Amino acid sequence: MSKSLLAALVAAAIATTAAATLTDASRSKASASTAMSCTIPNAVSCTITSTKGLRSVLIKANTPQGVVNLVDKSYRGCPKSVKVSWDSAYHSSSTKFVECSSAKLKLKSN
Repeated sequence: MSKSLLAALVAAAIATTAAATLTDASRSKASASTAMSCTIPNAVSCTITSTKGLRSVLIKANTPQGVVNLVDKSYRGCPKSVKVSWDSAYHSSSTKFVECSSAKLKLKSN
């Protein structure tokens, strides 16, 4: 196989992965306060932001071997922005972002 044909096939695979990943991210059931922005050089790299802060990020892929977790991370301190990445050979099939809830204090009166 020629180098130019191989390069074209790799570019097509990356473009397909990028389109699928961004499409899947736009279908995410995350709230309106959560956003996901991705770039795809040799790996998919995404920055996820939330005005409420993020408690966890779960991104899955369907593979011939079944569903696998591409990203399964939990965060302390509810960061407003996190960066995650995975091999560009896989495109995400589902995303789940768990946002932090605002702290509510209850005052007890006597």
